[in-house]
Amino acid sequence: MHIALHEGFLNDNVVIEYEGKEVFNKSEIKTKQQIGFADSIEVNVNNNPTIVVKIPSRGISKNIEVDVEKTPYIGLSLTSEGTLETKFSAEPFRYM
Repeated sequence: MHIALHEGFLNDNVVIEYEGKEVFNKSEIKTKQQIGFADSIEVNVNNNPTIVVKIPSRGISKNIEVDVEKTPYIGLSLTSEGTLETKFSAEPFRYM
C-alpha cells in the first residue's frame, strides 16, 4: 500500500498507524506547491486494512479502510476547511 501526502500540509506533524503500530511519524511536513506533493510511505499490509492518520496540531484523527486489491494507492490532502480528504487510486499518482 502506498500512502501519499498531497495538498494542504504546512509544517504539520503526521502520524500513521497500522495494526496499532506507528509506521510513520514526521514533523514539519510541507506540501511542495509546484507539484502538490509533501511526502509518502510504503506499508506492507495484509488483506484490507484500516489505517489511522493523525495530525495532532490540527486535532485530526481519521480511520481509513483500504481495499488494497482494488485501490492500493491512497492520497491524503488537508482541505481549507481543516478536514482530511482521502483519494483512492488503482494507479500511482502522477506529479508534475
